[in-house]
Amino acid sequence: MIIPIRCFTCGKLIAHMWEDYQKQVQNEIDKLTESYQNDIDDQKKRSIESEIIDKLGLTRYCCRRMLLSHVDLCEKI
Repeated sequence: MIIPIRCFTCGKLIAHMWEDYQKQVQNEIDKLTESYQNDIDDQKKRSIESEIIDKLGLTRYCCRRMLLSHVDLCEKI
């Protein structure tokens, strides 16, 4: 399934942010798995996804929901 072009609630364009969001989340997860043994005591208070969505400039919770809850079914088929 393709990510919707606009937010269902407010109408803001969000589709162009999807690929950047995916790449940045994957990069951060890769960094964490490599340095996991060294940083067991340092727990982040905010999630990786939350920080990346802030960098992308999505401040409304309706737009954030669109990226967080999207499941890309084309890759699974």
